[in-house]
Amino acid sequence: MEGIYTVSAPSSSTTYGNVASAIREMLITHFPYNFFKYINISSELAFRNMRRQFGSNTNNEINKRVKPYLLIKPSYIIPGSDMFLYDVPLTKNFYNLEHGIETRHLFPIYNDFKNNFSIDFKMNRDKIDYDITITVRTLHQQLDIYKAMINTLVWESPFILPASLESMIPSSIVNYSSKLIGVDISDPEVNNIPLLLQKLNEKSKYPITYKIRNASAKEQFFLYYHHGIYVTLSDLSLDEGSRKNMADDDFNITFKVSAEFNLPGLFIIKGTNPRPNIDVSLVVGDDSSDSKEFIPLYTYNNLFSEYISKIDGFRLYTTSMFNTEKGKRDDSLDISVLFDNGYLQVIKEYNDFNQTVDTILRIIVLKNQEELTQNVDYIMDWNSMDLKILNSDYTATYRILLYINSIKINERLAEIEDSYKTDKSGLKDK
Repeated sequence: MEGIYTVSAPSSSTTYGNVASAIREMLITHFPYNFFKYINISSELAFRNMRRQFGSNTNNEINKRVKPYLLIKPSYIIPGSDMFLYDVPLTKNFYNLEHGIETRHLFPIYNDFKNNFSIDFKMNRDKIDYDITITVRTLHQQLDIYKAMINTLVWESPFILPASLESMIPSSIVNYSSKLIGVDISDPEVNNIPLLLQKLNEKSKYPITYKIRNASAKEQFFLYYHHGIYVTLSDLSLDEGSRKNMADDDFNITFKVSAEFNLPGLFIIKGTNPRPNIDVSLVVGDDSSDSKEFIPLYTYNNLFSEYISKIDGFRLYTTSMFNTEKGKRDDSLDISVLFDNGYLQVIKEYNDFNQTVDTILRIIVLKNQEELTQNVDYIMDWNSMDLKILNSDYTATYRILLYINSIKINERLAEIEDSYKTDKSGLKDK
């Protein structure tokens, strides 16, 4: 009989950040490239973040440097009866069922028939309102932007915004499933991350993405999915402007963006075997950040459609994301965690013998929705396995795509294995 092994709630703030980033991209596409000198998505007062960014500059210097700027302040709306999918079996709990979960209404992610378990999620429907402020320096800029927005955006009428989102999979779910699969990632002496990603993506209905651990963050796994965000723009208005001196003129355009969207509210592992005795700490929201500064995760839209699984004979080996450290102009990241030991050995051989690594491996680095240029925006050192981001932006989401020539790598791995067997046989003869 099928039963629930474990459940865990994710940190939803990651997906909220995705939605905020999608709203930001939707808005800035209606303006010239790099029109906004400062963009802030925060639940704090944006001016505090600007002070943090520009250090000890005076108020006038900040105003002169950053206008026009775009401020986005989100506020969570508690679901009510006027919201789509409110209080229906897909999203509600039932008092007479285990964990209140009706398993017939779960959405499957991963089915492992060999080990008799599956990973599923329970869907939530959430709504966030974003208070938007555009601040410019002159009255004529304010009026021009206001009129342009009236005529180029849809107001007071909902529409669907296609977007790609990522939901953080709780670490307890990842650790539990890794033990069931037989690829335990809890042992710090063994790097099983590449193998676990491979096994999850072989059977998952959605891409499973990975965020590399750096000095200020731990590794994280994500569920990548496409969704149509239900968006409404409203309450467009102008202020009369404020004028204190020649350097401190503020003219604001304000409006509201409401966004309704689906996201995983709970991850569930269930199976037909007796409940395994696996010691995993189950903590609600165990991946939440305590940082006061909100840095949203940017999810590349249609990533796996634009970067297909095979390019010029190379196949997509893995993809991962990361953030750079705040306060570092150039920041480096060790990406060796993305490769198993055999692949690392082949890469090292090619590098040691001055063979071109590009013949077996290609790297693509993205910054938000932009593809970066090697040796201009980043430097890849295959000897140390360090990826150095030049002029790094700690508020951006960087993403790596690694393509491999699996035929050449596997041929070399077979040669290494044959050589090892020959050497071993020779030792026995002696």
